Amino acid sequence: MYQRSLFVGLLALSVVGAQTPPQHSLVPLVDGSKTPDQIPDDLAYRHFILAIAEHQNPSQHEYKRRDTRLDPIGFSKQDHDSCIFALAGLREELDAIEADRKTIQVTAAPGDPGVQSRLTALKSQEGSAIAKVRSALRGLSAAGQALLENYIKVHVKTHIVILGSTP
Repeated sequence: MYQRSLFVGLLALSVVGAQTPPQHSLVPLVDGSKTPDQIPDDLAYRHFILAIAEHQNPSQHEYKRRDTRLDPIGFSKQDHDSCIFALAGLREELDAIEADRKTIQVTAAPGDPGVQSRLTALKSQEGSAIAKVRSALRGLSAAGQALLENYIKVHVKTHIVILGSTP
């Protein structure tokens, strides 16, 4: 009985292995928990901005979520308010971009050569909107900027892992 079980097990293993085509696997190229200095600032700020962007008239839940994310930074009341002001309208702009992206993907004819350029334009628009907020955050007080930079370094970059593929 032992030999039969072993044979069936090996047969099942070889069949599973035979049906699995070679695949590329994603591996960590940069692990921010180990090397936060290798995480680009633009990427870390993008993550931070997207995480705290809420609607201009936030629901109670959005309001609490945003403040829960901002409170650990330790901003003064003025810098807290300046940060929220810098974010004004971003969530609505991002929602509109996402809606346009979905419309393009759903309505585009198969093989439409203009799809990629329209999607690229939307990605650029999104990047510009985030860059505008990052620029506005430079208007924080010197102490607020230092607190934010430290938060990005210690709390945001350390939670980012950049993946890449291997053959």
